[in-house]
Amino acid sequence: YQGFMATWLIGLALRNESAKAQGYIDNALVRWNTVIRPYLATTVRGGYLHEGTSYGTHSASFIFQYLSAHASATGEDILAAPGFLWPREFLTCKRYLTTPTRDRLYPGGNQSRESHAILCDYDRTAPLISLSYLDADTAGRMRWWLDHITPAHNVWRGNEWAEFLWYRDDIPPLDYTTTDGRSAPDSLGYLSPGAGWMTSRSSWDTDGVQVAMMAGANLEGHQDRAQCGFLIYRGDWLAAAARLNSHSGLLVESIFNNAVTIGGFGQWWGSDSARLLHCEETAEYAHLAGDAARAYDNTRAGDIRSPLPVLFT
Repeated sequence: YQGFMATWLIGLALRNESAKAQGYIDNALVRWNTVIRPYLATTVRGGYLHEGTSYGTHSASFIFQYLSAHASATGEDILAAPGFLWPREFLTCKRYLTTPTRDRLYPGGNQSRESHAILCDYDRTAPLISLSYLDADTAGRMRWWLDHITPAHNVWRGNEWAEFLWYRDDIPPLDYTTTDGRSAPDSLGYLSPGAGWMTSRSSWDTDGVQVAMMAGANLEGHQDRAQCGFLIYRGDWLAAAARLNSHSGLLVESIFNNAVTIGGFGQWWGSDSARLLHCEETAEYAHLAGDAARAYDNTRAGDIRSPLPVLFT
């Protein structure tokens, strides 16, 4: 993946200076259109990347950065291309991944930088880029998010350039947490159907209660083996993952992520058979349900058939 990105960026950097440049760009565009864009439209439809909110954040940041570089160099704005929904889906999902206190994310997947998934400069990169390349509604909502999370601006010396380059004072912020007369608030629940990540919260207030659950495939190395495991947040994680108090921020096995084990055995990597059964948000309750039976090695755990429903009121 790094080689693919380097090919693209080298081609852009050498454009109009080397006869080889267009070949590099064309090579990258073929792979983008035949491999990456279809993956974004299917496997990670809805914006949640299986590797979670640390490694997934980095991957998304790179995508936004090289697509913005391509737009700057060639005038072709792939981020806003007709029918390409994933950038908006990723940014919408980002708002829901942000906990009610607006200072951390849902701690999905390995959190090797900081075990509590505290928001940082890396999380701001894609939203900052969106201010210049996406539609007014998406940009306005992400401008409000950028202004109201902690940190409210990039704080690492090595990343301050991104704030200087992409922050836009001229983009009107749209408060997605309430009806302010200019925009409809985001709903209280969200489903990212590709990965099967789903969440619901009692309100967008900072003292709100949030629950998050996943029912999908175990595909990636940094991903939790925790289909149908769920976390609950109010001011802090109440039903939590063991990595939060770990030194490494790792611990992806089922037993560490509030997921069911069968006879001491957890879920296995490479399983694509766990599935979403139901995700419903009403004024009275949220109903999230998934079937994780085939996420387990049935030769050791037995024949597991029952789905795991979770009902929150």
